[in-house]
Amino acid sequence: MPMKKILFALFLIVSVSYFPLISNANQPDEMPTGVEKPLMVIRFNQPNVYYQLPLYRAIKKALSIYPNAFFQVVSVVPTTGNYKSDHDSAQASSGYATQVTNVLSEMGLPPTRMRLNYTSDSAASYPEVRIFIR
Repeated sequence: MPMKKILFALFLIVSVSYFPLISNANQPDEMPTGVEKPLMVIRFNQPNVYYQLPLYRAIKKALSIYPNAFFQVVSVVPTTGNYKSDHDSAQASSGYATQVTNVLSEMGLPPTRMRLNYTSDSAASYPEVRIFIR
């Protein structure tokens, strides 16, 4: 069995056996200002991107440091200047971002603790989702 499939299976087992990761607090903690480096970048550069386990670990670690953290999920659309290509990338990026927010919800993060945004980036080669702590 390939390592990616084993990791994904492990993620499913772990995610089902853990209680929700967060408390019921609704307000984000004070976060350091000027921090623009994403907690995680998920690049969708192949048909099956196994990001769930690394996402779970990153969110769990962030919440251990900032228990009331708020997460901004940013869908990044690569732009080429070609209308059809950019339109297709925008639709794919939107779908990927929705998948990531659904995974976060399944992990126990309520919708009130995350926000979904969209942006374009001519430097991006593939659709990606960036997750920031706010």
